[in-house]
Amino acid sequence: MAKDCLVPIQARTRDMRRWCARLLAFGLFALALPAAGQAPQAPGDLVAEAGVGRVVLGWTAPVVRRLEEIEGVPVLVEFPANLLRYELSIAVGEGPFGAWTERMAPSTSLTVRGLLGGIEHTFRLRAVNGDGAGPWAEARATPAATPSAPGSRPIFADAIGPDLVFRVGSRAYASLPHAIGTAYFDVQPLLPDGLLFNDLSAEITGTPTVAQPRTSYTLTAFDSEFDQAALPFTIEVLEDNMPAFDFDASIADQIYQVGVTIETLELPRASGGDGTITYRLTPRLPA
Repeated sequence: MAKDCLVPIQARTRDMRRWCARLLAFGLFALALPAAGQAPQAPGDLVAEAGVGRVVLGWTAPVVRRLEEIEGVPVLVEFPANLLRYELSIAVGEGPFGAWTERMAPSTSLTVRGLLGGIEHTFRLRAVNGDGAGPWAEARATPAATPSAPGSRPIFADAIGPDLVFRVGSRAYASLPHAIGTAYFDVQPLLPDGLLFNDLSAEITGTPTVAQPRTSYTLTAFDSEFDQAALPFTIEVLEDNMPAFDFDASIADQIYQVGVTIETLELPRASGGDGTITYRLTPRLPA
């Protein structure tokens, strides 16, 4: 195939120039189309820059690649990945990777705080679209230790534990207060189903699946010597309170005549929901 392709290129014929123009036009058109049925590539050029107790991650958005045959010639074409989110997983030292934490697209940078200084951290990042998760990209960095006086303990200072309210089926995010001199965090008791806790950044993410009344939790901050400080807070998960019509609600078919005034038709009303319920009728009514 390589020999067959080289002959017309060397010949520089008018037909070959037309063929190349069509190929270029098709390639540019294909790049503008989303690819279907393929998970994204790994995030590109993942870099981890260390700071004091934190690491800044940066990367380029991934794509999906598909082999297309153009006039009998296979061409590798890149498409936008149509990302839903990124997922991050962190390992401290030689320890295992923790549960991944969701990060919303299309951001291509992230600051991870509350890290244990003086120990190498490994960061894995992958992208997810509607066809699944792509491969992990990996970077390493060693954050500097947070200066602290000998014998000091983690301190929440004037922090006040928040009263968090989430809703079933809605994406949740909360960044809990940080304590001075902290290496990592813990939350007890277990979070509601569907919620995840990042023990390095003290962030709560996920999508709750079950309602629960306001419940007391304790955020505990630990330093490298396992001294600790505690901060109480609460979480409440509300039902997915969507407006709804009665199960037996219906509207009879209506027949009207041009030029004849019609009687007022009262349509069924919905109940539930949050706040005032408004209505919209589609498509538009006849003139």
